Amino acid sequence: MQTGAGSCVLLLLAGFALTPEAFATQDRDKTGPPYSVQVELEYEIVIPRVLYFRVGTAGNTIDTVEFDVGQTLGAGNDMVKSTPGLPLGNGAPIAATSSNAGGQGVIPVEIRANVGNVSIHTTVSNAQGLVGDNGYFLNYDQIKTDSSDSASFPAPVLANSSIAPVAIAPSGFGGHVTIRNAEWTYTYLNQTTPAAGVYTGTVTYTATSP
Repeated sequence: MQTGAGSCVLLLLAGFALTPEAFATQDRDKTGPPYSVQVELEYEIVIPRVLYFRVGTAGNTIDTVEFDVGQTLGAGNDMVKSTPGLPLGNGAPIAATSSNAGGQGVIPVEIRANVGNVSIHTTVSNAQGLVGDNGYFLNYDQIKTDSSDSASFPAPVLANSSIAPVAIAPSGFGGHVTIRNAEWTYTYLNQTTPAAGVYTGTVTYTATSP
């Protein structure tokens, strides 16, 4: 039994001797002084592909931007009592009365990516517009979106269909990394006089990269 065990150890050592990868890089200098020895050590860092996009509150919350036009114009007993110069439908923009995220129609947006150029594509829930509880529709182009960083993080221009994608400017690594933050502010343009009712719809923003 001892011979067998010894054979096993001998074979293991022989296999070890035939595997140069098991040794660290080494060198020696006997020509000096002065002496100089150079050894090498390799590094490998694996960076995963990342594409992160947030519109509104962090997490799985779908924020709501609300425009209470009657409240903005001065409503009473469900009748709009417009102040002079600000009647319903005269084209004077109206700020949102609330939103889940940043206050009156202000929505924080953020993109983090390391996979090349990033663009945002936009779709709406109904190609006829926001759906009213009265059976009518209100065009999405009545909602204007302004970006606090229109040069690097522009906001898509809403419409019922054919919304043009927008490109987000990269911020580093030769155009392969994009880290951008901004605020999108939504405004009701008040360019039409729709039938009374509550109009609702959902906008879906999708960030894409090669």
